[in-house]
Amino acid sequence: MVGQGGASPRFSIHQGSCADFRTLPETERKQFRCILGHYHLSEKLHEAIPGPWGYATILREPIARITSQLGQFNRMVLAGEMKGHSSPVDLATFAQIRPNAINNHQTRFLCGGAYGRHSDTENLQRAQTNLQQWFRVVGTTERLTETIGAMQSHYGWKELSVLRLNTAKPSLRVSLSEEERKWLKDRNSLDTQLHQFANQLLDAKIAELRAQDQWTDPVSASRSNSRWPTWVVLMAARERARAVRTRLTSALRKVRQ
Repeated sequence: MVGQGGASPRFSIHQGSCADFRTLPETERKQFRCILGHYHLSEKLHEAIPGPWGYATILREPIARITSQLGQFNRMVLAGEMKGHSSPVDLATFAQIRPNAINNHQTRFLCGGAYGRHSDTENLQRAQTNLQQWFRVVGTTERLTETIGAMQSHYGWKELSVLRLNTAKPSLRVSLSEEERKWLKDRNSLDTQLHQFANQLLDAKIAELRAQDQWTDPVSASRSNSRWPTWVVLMAARERARAVRTRLTSALRKVRQ
């Protein structure tokens, strides 16, 4: 993203992996003001950023996160975007397909790598230390409004709109049994503790901003700008067109078979 008037963020259309970003000329990398994505901290993207840098992240209650990811997986299956899968899967099947996704997924991303070579206690401590040392703002999905306020206040964003994108349709939302919830809870004790730690860091950040008289009342979704930016409209249209092409290709392939 690049700053609009040096303040509010605006997305660019650049997409790629951490490795792709490293290949960009330094003059181009200097133009980025924010990089958004899902990647492991072990990829050390900051090493490719010229000048000062700082991470920000939002953690989610682990069972809710897994349920959401399973719903997203099934949405992509129905859209023909998941090769090798033609119908939605249940939790047990998803656990076989993506075993790390249902086992302390967030701790794996934030511990800095080599998850399997350390004990649970060490992995949790490493992830907590990384959040404290490298992240300017740490928030949680359940406290999104406060998280937005912390980011807005810390970075000095004067103009901000909140858009709800990529949300699951009610028909694709997953309901878990009590037995499934207990099964997931047993496998995500580190993520549960890390999520609690993230809430503590958010509390501390808000207190710090208030003490410095830098706190800005956060923008809520109900107060956000109802007009979607052009880049959002274009991106959504492109994604819809790609999904249609994928479904047509899949249908033609089945007819030929």
